[in-house]
Amino acid sequence: MTMPHEVLTDEDNAPAPSNDEEQPENISQPWQMAGECPENTIPIKRITKEDLLRLYKPTDIISDNNDHEYAIAYVNGGPYRGTKAQINVWKPRIEAGEPSLSQIWIIGGKFGPGLNTIEAGLHSDGYHKTGCYNLMCSGFVQINRRVSPGGVFNHISTYNGQQFIFTIQIWKDPKTGNWWLQLNEKDLVGYWPKELFPNLAHGTSKMGWGGEVVSKKNKRQHTMTAMGSGHFPSEGFRKASNFKAVKTIDMNNGIIDPVAVQTLVSRPTCYNLTTGYSKKWEVFFYYGGPGRNPT
Repeated sequence: MTMPHEVLTDEDNAPAPSNDEEQPENISQPWQMAGECPENTIPIKRITKEDLLRLYKPTDIISDNNDHEYAIAYVNGGPYRGTKAQINVWKPRIEAGEPSLSQIWIIGGKFGPGLNTIEAGLHSDGYHKTGCYNLMCSGFVQINRRVSPGGVFNHISTYNGQQFIFTIQIWKDPKTGNWWLQLNEKDLVGYWPKELFPNLAHGTSKMGWGGEVVSKKNKRQHTMTAMGSGHFPSEGFRKASNFKAVKTIDMNNGIIDPVAVQTLVSRPTCYNLTTGYSKKWEVFFYYGGPGRNPT
């Protein structure tokens, strides 16, 4: 397996600025309180009746379905071999049966039946009866005995309080063609075999990062399901949810800043997004919102 490598400038070699306010998330899941899996085994979440009712199909990054709301930053161009970002961990308020997602999209092919997408990140609840996710999907090969897809985080950010993040990286191995998932620079979770994604055989030209909310009910009023922290980007650090250190992985396996970043915000009075750049956070954005609100 070939690992991506950071592309550095002279400025990047200077000492990293302090970021004491935001504590990195050491990936831990509640099941670990009962012990660890033995060598050559992996943790698999027990499937419950509720899990089966929540099964859902990963969705298009741009959907004509007015049940879907987005606040997303994305790039067109490439080709790209993958992406990397730090995601602020929150537990958004949701209405019964409705999902709120904060994730990465890697997209191959045209929108329609032949579309290929790889999606990974955080989700609350799930869609209903229309597909699968995590290890309930066939195909993903897990190798990690400590971290399980579909597990939950022990630590969640609090409004105006302590913040938690995790780093997620997805890249296409140039030797095998498989797509690897890694968390926090150290946990190789596993890979999606290349055969699953014929439209990603030569990398991708489109990737996105951000939030999505899906309302599955017919309502006269907009859903109150929140995205991110449930607060608008204008509230800033420790209040609004963010992605930072957003990177693309080029075809030479270099990890670099994205260029020509565009945004998609479907309903800015409910959920919004603002992008920025700093030496400390590099390419970043705040995103999210409460859904239905007085405005």
